Amino acid sequence: MPESKSNPVSWPSQLVAGLIDAAVFWTVPVLAVTLGAERYGQGAMLVAAASWVALLLIFWAMHAKGHTPGSAVSGFRFLTWKNQLPGVKYGLALVFARVLAPPVWVAVAVIASDPGSGPLPGLDGFPIIGERTGRRRFLEAADDCWDSYCERWG
Repeated sequence: MPESKSNPVSWPSQLVAGLIDAAVFWTVPVLAVTLGAERYGQGAMLVAAASWVALLLIFWAMHAKGHTPGSAVSGFRFLTWKNQLPGVKYGLALVFARVLAPPVWVAVAVIASDPGSGPLPGLDGFPIIGERTGRRRFLEAADDCWDSYCERWG
């Protein structure tokens, strides 16, 4: 891999990429169950399970290479702290954290938004390292808004 400059990926880019990946990942099995249940009855569960396992393996391979549908839209590629591609083990950890955990993210957001829980911790201590692969016109406004929010409240 050519030497490139890695930097922390902004949180709006990271969150949009995670939501896109989760939507792509969960849409096929859910459609297989809902559309297949009318036609095939209980056999639809086998189709859903097979599509879920196939998508899990595909997403694992994509995360191991650092590219996912969400990261492509957000304009970055995942790298490790040593400026290398994620690899098999780190790719599996990314799949579990990004694709399988959005229900946990929602629960944490609901719990953290409780007014009695105090101020939210800053996200600066949890950087996601990546390499910019393209221009992200769609997310530049969100990044600017996030930076101004962090400056104002940080």
